[in-house]
Amino acid sequence: MAKRILALVNKHPEHAQPFRLSLPGDYRVRHALSWHDGDGAPTVRHGSAPGSLAPYSAAVVLLDPRD
Repeated sequence: MAKRILALVNKHPEHAQPFRLSLPGDYRVRHALSWHDGDGAPTVRHGSAPGSLAPYSAAVVLLDPRD
């Protein structure tokens, strides 16, 4: 089974965008990188995806197949 990449973008200038990420049972979140307007570098999370995106932000979620 192949690794997957999920890209999320919030283009709204004023409002955060909450979301719920539901994955098939055979995948898990390995890393999530998120950027927000004005960041010099991405924020890295291990093992979980963000629950919302700040205004003008993006996230890339790296998924791995479960063993």
